[in-house]
Amino acid sequence: MLYLACYDIEHDRLRQQVADLLLKTGLERIQYSVFMGPLTDTQKDLIEDRVSKWFTELTGCDFLLVPLPKYSTDNAQHLGNNPPDWVYLMGEKLVLII
Repeated sequence: MLYLACYDIEHDRLRQQVADLLLKTGLERIQYSVFMGPLTDTQKDLIEDRVSKWFTELTGCDFLLVPLPKYSTDNAQHLGNNPPDWVYLMGEKLVLII
């Protein structure tokens, strides 16, 4: 399933840890604190477990992980110079490395 992850974290070190985790699990950064990509249930659970542990007893931390139905990208509107590569973000672009 395709997911959108975003955060607002005041603590620099923790903000970097969350970003690294999202990248490591296969999400792509589409804006500074916004990530998108396909996740397995195992990957989603790992993110939820780690972030909830890191946020224990801290203030100034918000994290949102939203499942996106496949049709949601059909209705998405992009304004700006760099439109998202939806096929890549959905994990459907095939790459051959020789």
